[in-house]
Amino acid sequence: MWLSCSARPVWFTGGRKQSIFFWWTVLTFPCPAPILPGGSGRRKSVIELKDVSCRFAGRVLFEGVNLSIRRGEIALLRGKSGCGKTTFLRILSAFLDPTTGRLELDGKPYRSYRYPELRSKIVYLHQTPVLEASKSVRENLLAPFSLAAHKGKPTPKEETILPLLAAFHLDRSLLPRDARELSVGEQQRVAILRAFLLQPDYLLLDEPIANLDAESARAIRTWLSGATLDRAGLVISSHQEMEDLPANRIRRLEFAEGSILERSS
Repeated sequence: MWLSCSARPVWFTGGRKQSIFFWWTVLTFPCPAPILPGGSGRRKSVIELKDVSCRFAGRVLFEGVNLSIRRGEIALLRGKSGCGKTTFLRILSAFLDPTTGRLELDGKPYRSYRYPELRSKIVYLHQTPVLEASKSVRENLLAPFSLAAHKGKPTPKEETILPLLAAFHLDRSLLPRDARELSVGEQQRVAILRAFLLQPDYLLLDEPIANLDAESARAIRTWLSGATLDRAGLVISSHQEMEDLPANRIRRLEFAEGSILERSS
């Protein structure tokens, strides 16, 4: 049977249906190597795409994709707007099913995982940051740790959060303020910081520095580099240059004419 890519919810063993918009509000991410413990010595991990294809609205976005992404690698997605980069991230994060093919995490099909377990390992940050407007920045940073996917993770303390705020060019005075009072760029940085705190195996970022000034974008790229040191695998879609990322760990994946090609530079 031919299946099309769509934004419908996905069933997981032992889980329940949730809307894609709900998951956007709760998904946020890992912490850089110099700050949080637990990165060194973590087991090896790999996401594998096996003959994955996606057709949407009668158009082939990509087909026959066979690809492995390991923790510690950085996959940089490039291509024109509308070529399928965001759809690829949503499939990789299990928000969408591929038209054909399957995805595996550490040798097991995605669907064999309980939903909270998969959400704990793979975190996706949408291009538009999602914070609860009526809650403080501090509450937004800590909220995911009460969810089933992250309950086993230690809630970060103030001494962990404050250095990260400085590194992300955010003033500590923002912590008690409502998220609605932040600029778009500040919201973006808070969302990325929250993502780091969760320390997933894989962090998927859709245009993470699109709303940032040059100095803040450079700071984010620096922390993204640290996150890959035996910690997270990064998959990043960005129209901006990511020149501060370590070149020896970057894999450049180009989307063009229904294919995903790996480029050497």
